[in-house]
Amino acid sequence: MERARMKIIAENDKQIDDMKASLNEAMDKEAKKLDEQMDHRKNEILTLKRANLDERLKMAVDLTQEQIKELRAQYDREYKNLDKAVTDEKAKQLTNMRSAMLSRRIAKERKRRLDIEEAEAARSRASVQKMNSQLAKAFRNMIASKMGGQKNASNAVIFVDGEDRLRARLAAW
Repeated sequence: MERARMKIIAENDKQIDDMKASLNEAMDKEAKKLDEQMDHRKNEILTLKRANLDERLKMAVDLTQEQIKELRAQYDREYKNLDKAVTDEKAKQLTNMRSAMLSRRIAKERKRRLDIEEAEAARSRASVQKMNSQLAKAFRNMIASKMGGQKNASNAVIFVDGEDRLRARLAAW
């Protein structure tokens, strides 16, 4: 399942293996920290339980060897239960931590890819806009040059028409 989640952002198997190695390295560091924390807490609890057992043994002077054995067996059972609970909690926390770390990396990679895509789209839009503006400028220049020739002809027609009107007015006057 983890490999499938990694395939979301990886482009090939080498990237998946690199991500897995990086994730394993980070998890080893986190596991060491968690081990230290959990062992410290376990030792605190065991110290309290040992003190409790010693206190019970001191208070109960009239206990038989059988009852003392039972208390020690109870202490051993509690120790085993505590050890199992700590081991289970470590495994649960490491699994959750690994999943969260992978999720953060996937989100980070998605964001990075989205930023790259947005930058590429912006560059593409700018390129298209520049090309369109250059095409528009070329068309305007071409049209202006064509119109320039027609404009001179049109000015000549206006001048001739204007001259004919002037002669007509003079004749009418």
